[in-house]
Order: sequence, then C-alpha cells, then structure tokens
Amino acid sequence: MSTTTKRLFLTIDEYLAQEEHASVRHEYVDGQTFAMTGATVRHTLIIGNIYCALRAHLQGGPCRAYTNDVKVSVVKANSIYYPDVVVACGAFKGTDLFATNPVLIVEVLSPSTAVIDRREKLVAYRQIESVQEYLLAHQKKQMVQLHRKNHEQHWDIFEPVVSGKIKLESIPSGALEMSLDAIYEGVDWPRREDGSGLVREHGEYSESDSEFEPESEEEEAAFDW
Repeated sequence: MSTTTKRLFLTIDEYLAQEEHASVRHEYVDGQTFAMTGATVRHTLIIGNIYCALRAHLQGGPCRAYTNDVKVSVVKANSIYYPDVVVACGAFKGTDLFATNPVLIVEVLSPSTAVIDRREKLVAYRQIESVQEYLLAHQKKQMVQLHRKNHEQHWDIFEPVVSGKIKLESIPSGALEMSLDAIYEGVDWPRREDGSGLVREHGEYSESDSEFEPESEEEEAAFDW
C-alpha cells in the first residue's frame, strides 16, 4: 500500500542509500518515492498462504519464493517495487537486495493499491524479460486473476477465478496448482443470511457487489475494488 512522500527527484543510488536507513519502506518510480503503509490482517493472511504454498513447492529446486521485503527492479521503467510475493530463479546471495530473474509476481489488492497493481505495475512487470506470470488476488472477495506470457511473448489475461484451482506454470521445476480455498484459508468472510460471503472494507453489503464484471478494455480486464 503506497502513499506519496516528498516530491523530490532521487537517483536509484540515492534511493537505495536512503532506503537502507529508512524506518518505512518505499517504492521508487522514475525518481519519486512512495511510502509503503501497513497491511490488514486479511491481506497478510493471503500473502502468507500463497508464499507457504510456493515455498513448499520450490524446495530442492533452483528457485526461491520471497515475501514483500525483497525488491524487484524494472530497468525499462526506472522503477523499483516490493511485490507481495515473488518467485525468482537466478543465483542469489543472502546479502542481495533484489530478486534475480523473477518469473512469478503476486500482488494482493488493497483499496489504496488496486489501481496501481492492475495498471502501473501490470505494465511495469511485463517489461521484466524473465517474468512469465503476474497473479492478482482480491481481498474483498475470494477471487484471483492470472496474466501469463505466451509462447509468442504476448500476454494472455485469464478470466477471474472464484472457486476451484488456479495453475501456475512459470516455475521451471514444474507447475503448481493452488486451490482458492488454500489461498484464502483462515480469512474470516462476513456472511449474510443467504450464506454468501462478500466482504466490504467499510459499510454494509450492497447488491451492487453481488457480481464481478470485468472491464471491456483488455488492459482494464482486472479487478474493480
């Protein structure tokens, strides 16, 4: 979750030096820094569930899963982000600041980041040559959406998944099928009398939230918060 800090232009080296001693993490977007705010328990649970499934699947292989303290550099966009979860398959050292050769990036949507995650970061992450998949997970309702680079190096956008399983194919050692129940394990969804379980961050349930309708434009075919 990001909020704008001082509008000062920083080089990447200046940003990294500042970040080393900062009490709050910042993302870097072409000379500007944006503070990372705290996450909800629901947000943290979803990240943890995805990370644990990936970590178990990757054991003994050449890839590693990291949570949101490891940076990803987007050279073509002159930007540096902290993904919620990232799988990287390059050589690594314990002192590294960046995930090397990331293949899978996961972001969990929040009210303050949903637009950034499905627009700015979507465009930026696609510019990382090694990235093969980008997974977006909602936290207001049980729903994920996958973006995947195909064999022609174009990006396919899959329909949102609200039940069953989703298959991640970017991992060199073998694909991973994750159930939506596992991704959202432990999340306490408020229930209505009819048993449905959509969640609102503020206020009461409204009938307008009863269905998800993707945007018509390809680049907008993601989640509305």
